[in-house]
Amino acid sequence: ISMCQSILTSFIKPLKGHQVIFALQRTMSYSTDEVLLQTVKNKGIITLNRPKALNALNLSMVRQIIPALREWEKDKNLVLIKGAGEKAFCAGGDVRAVVESSLKKDKLGQDFFKEEYTLNSIIGTYHIPYIAFIDKITMGGGVGLSVHGKYRVATERTLFAMPESAIGFFCDVGGSYFLPRLGGKLGLYLGLTGTRLKGGDVLKAGIATHYCESSRLDQLEKELLDHGNSSADVEKILQTFSKPVNGFSLAIYKKQINQCFSAPTVEEILARLQDDGSDWATSTLATLKKVSPTSLKVIKKLIEEGSTKSLQDCLAMEYRAACQFLESISDFHEAMKMQIKVRVLRSGQHIKRISERFTSSLAKDVLIETPTTKGVITLNRPNSLNALTLSMIEKLSSTLKSWEKQKSLLIIKGYGSRAFCAGGDMKEALKNKAEMAQKFYTLVKHISEYQIPYVSLIDGITMGGGAGLSVHGRFRVATERTVFAMPESTIGHFPDVGASYFLPRLAENLGYYLGLTGNRLNGYEVVKAGIATHFCESLRLPKLEKALLECKKPSACVGHILDAFSATSLKKEVGSSFGPQLEQIKFCFAANTVEGIVERLAGEKSEWAQKTLRRMRTLSPTVLKIIKKELDEGANKCLKECLRMEYRLVINMSLNHDHDFNE
Repeated sequence: ISMCQSILTSFIKPLKGHQVIFALQRTMSYSTDEVLLQTVKNKGIITLNRPKALNALNLSMVRQIIPALREWEKDKNLVLIKGAGEKAFCAGGDVRAVVESSLKKDKLGQDFFKEEYTLNSIIGTYHIPYIAFIDKITMGGGVGLSVHGKYRVATERTLFAMPESAIGFFCDVGGSYFLPRLGGKLGLYLGLTGTRLKGGDVLKAGIATHYCESSRLDQLEKELLDHGNSSADVEKILQTFSKPVNGFSLAIYKKQINQCFSAPTVEEILARLQDDGSDWATSTLATLKKVSPTSLKVIKKLIEEGSTKSLQDCLAMEYRAACQFLESISDFHEAMKMQIKVRVLRSGQHIKRISERFTSSLAKDVLIETPTTKGVITLNRPNSLNALTLSMIEKLSSTLKSWEKQKSLLIIKGYGSRAFCAGGDMKEALKNKAEMAQKFYTLVKHISEYQIPYVSLIDGITMGGGAGLSVHGRFRVATERTVFAMPESTIGHFPDVGASYFLPRLAENLGYYLGLTGNRLNGYEVVKAGIATHFCESLRLPKLEKALLECKKPSACVGHILDAFSATSLKKEVGSSFGPQLEQIKFCFAANTVEGIVERLAGEKSEWAQKTLRRMRTLSPTVLKIIKKELDEGANKCLKECLRMEYRLVINMSLNHDHDFNE
């Protein structure tokens, strides 16, 4: 079960006038049902329809799906299940309702688990092809809706995890059945640590059966609905669309995983990790020390028991455990009452309380630490992807001002594993646009002129305002988890925070491409593009930070330390997805006008050009022209002049209430 986190930045196509009215009407009629059940050409389609809650599964949804599956099994050729929206297949079960009911001593929790596990059993014994499109977030209950079916189609956007140990629970929905069958001790490792798998790794681990690019899912669905009339047809179609996957990110740790997690007890697992001493073992040990000891022991016991049981026996065992957790396990109640998903702290062998220090930090959106003569700033809004508010900007400004005279080094990072900073808080920006812009642009200018080493660890999502906090500083360290974008064009705005300065200075017209399309760069691409200065594996970030904080003369040694860590990380082969398109980007985005760019893209016959053309045609023409002009002018201005130009644009947009951004 996974608690659902709200995503700050929702990218929408800018609409005008009557288009907005019709869009709202469509949304209202579409979103009344939490599950959409359709039959097309003798096939059944299930669409989980709670996109704002990452399609989290609740009792009402379970009670709609079960009878539909039982009825369709009699006369349909196949069943396809998918998630609505752009963020998740299904991020888990609706934990809040379950826990609130258990605290009130009613039986909703028991009913939910009983019926959810019944649904898992039906899927596991289904007689007609059951196909799950596990595109995007697939965790907890979402895994239960997919992994027991015959076919599971992952994409490059799939994000899989069984993160229950972090909330004081255990890996349910048949986790005790499928995890021990993944090969070696991989399943136990995933279950105890809650480690996430992305994209092709989900196929390599054996959780998915097929891998298809997300851009082809609609075509795959059409083919299945048109021609998937038998199991043989379905198998052939899936194989046609499936793409081979190279490499498995955990392959290099396979020997260590099997060695450490084959220990007979949880305590021995911790001891073996301690003895191993590698970066991977140190990081894994730190993760296990943060989660509930009770959960760890229960998960290990259930996975061991489940290795020799049938799915139905495993689900029955899990139901007994779930009822016990609801009734008496303090870890689960304590974590849920505090609404903590990522971290559960210990006192002795069980959670009796959340430490005062951590409780107080929950209320702080910026954490300030001053070890010795160095300063560390942590953006602390993980549930909002560390999006910036006005109060955070003010705290950052005052801290940077005081530290410039008192400290010898500043490190800035984001709390949690998902984001450095996904941008500005959009709701607050709509209310205080001019004030936020004025104070943030002043902060950006200060960062660019900072007199002591300024190191930003841009691990995870780094967009909009997150770019402003990092790209103008002297050192920017990307990881394999970094996702960089300036997506403002998709919401009727223009790339700001100094983007008019740094984007046109990227080579091969890459900045124009990124600014106009809002497309993303991943991992090492961020270094190749010139946005990050160094690259470090995320597992090694704690060691890097430790080395930086221990150096005696940061002004002289920070660069050398970063170079050393970067060189070590780059010993592995690193690819680049945008490399093959650089010549096309250079040519198409060199046009003098937006119309010229569109014309050049239309003249190119490559798949990349046509995809880029389709994307640009969905965006506001007015905004595209503003961005093009902004970048052209910024190419010849200093950062200070660029920020002034951007501020004037913000004021103009604030006064123009009919602008696409306000819509």
